[in-house]
Amino acid sequence: MNENFSKASDLINDFFDQNSQAQKVIPMLSTWSKVVSTIKNNGLQLADHSRVVDFKNGTILVEADHSAWIQILQINKKYILVGLNRNLPQLKINNIVFKLSGQKFSEPKKREPTRAELLEELNKKYEPLQKDIEEKYESKNNSNQMNKKLEELFDRLKNKINQIN
Repeated sequence: MNENFSKASDLINDFFDQNSQAQKVIPMLSTWSKVVSTIKNNGLQLADHSRVVDFKNGTILVEADHSAWIQILQINKKYILVGLNRNLPQLKINNIVFKLSGQKFSEPKKREPTRAELLEELNKKYEPLQKDIEEKYESKNNSNQMNKKLEELFDRLKNKINQIN
């Protein structure tokens, strides 16, 4: 019956062995408070009002409970990055993204195309149609020129007939 039971510590170790990302985040939680609390004037308050939520691809997602704290964190972003990289060089942290707690975080949206890009796309799309229109216009102009030449010839013929009569 003892074979079915495992030590809690073994289960926890197995979980963290399987989830290496979690192993990276745990030291970051305490290091975040340690680094942020060294910021002059507001450091301890910043540490109390912010927390690390996620870490992916060298980017830390930090949540703060008020937009004013986010602004102060933004101002000190470079300082915080240097401090985190000194304490956790193995993580290779290259960016910090801040969000207001209670808000959903989504990937940046695809940017809207500029007017010039839209015009270029439309021009490419309708280029064959434009060529057709130009060809028809040219052929119409050519037929008008032919009509004028024919008209001139008929006028000459009329004049010659009138001269004979």
